[in-house]
Amino acid sequence: MDEIHNEPLLEEYMWEKMDPKERWEQEQINDLEGFAALEQLILMQDELEQSEQIVRIQRLKEEEEQTKSEQEQSQLKQWEQEQLVEQNRVDIIAHITQIEDDIEQFNQIEAIQQMQDEIDRKELHLRQKEPNDVQLFQFEQWEHVTFLVQQLNQN
Repeated sequence: MDEIHNEPLLEEYMWEKMDPKERWEQEQINDLEGFAALEQLILMQDELEQSEQIVRIQRLKEEEEQTKSEQEQSQLKQWEQEQLVEQNRVDIIAHITQIEDDIEQFNQIEAIQQMQDEIDRKELHLRQKEPNDVQLFQFEQWEHVTFLVQQLNQN
């Protein structure tokens, strides 16, 4: 602690012992040392500002890269969704086409069934009007018997 108090006293003593030329030289040295220290501080300040600017630029680049990456991811997801929608659309159209074909086939079968039902109904109606084979046979037999009876009656 004494050294701290003694140092200014020692400097003052040395200052008093110097002649004017030595004092001037010492002042020049002190000024130069002060300028050197000031220049060193300015240089350090410049380096600090450059370092901070580099950090800011790096952050900006990282943010730009992050934004670009997010945009690319978003575009990729959108493209994938569009592809999925397109594939689903194609699948749905194929499914709809199959359903339409099934409906058309069903309608054709239904139309054929209706025509067959109509034919069956007409045949039934005709059968009811026309004598069946047994009735025809019996009728033919009756006619034949009648003919024979007439022949006998004539003879």
